[in-house]
Amino acid sequence: MSLTILEAMAAGLPVVATPVGGNPEVVIDQETGLIVPARARSLAEAVVGLAADALKRRVFGLAGRWRVNKHFSVQRMVSQYADTYLGRRHAIASAPISAPVAAETISVSEATRSMV
Repeated sequence: MSLTILEAMAAGLPVVATPVGGNPEVVIDQETGLIVPARARSLAEAVVGLAADALKRRVFGLAGRWRVNKHFSVQRMVSQYADTYLGRRHAIASAPISAPVAAETISVSEATRSMV
């Protein structure tokens, strides 16, 4: 899974990706970005198409930010790791509505300590 794609989506940017690795699990084609064949021409056409369509960029960007916050947040990851390590299963706390700013973030070790 590409951290760069998650970071772009968290920043509200539309994504153009190829269907390799975990990309199709992160990018929902025609919803949060575009999944195109791994060919230079396909990538170029997708980027040019997005460059010409401000509304599509905005819609994909907002949907991508929501998806990252909902499914790939640090809080969710820490909660899932803690549950796995501690052998428990429970509902994961909801993700923040927007990406946190540096002053609001905590380290993974701090988050883990607060859960134990």
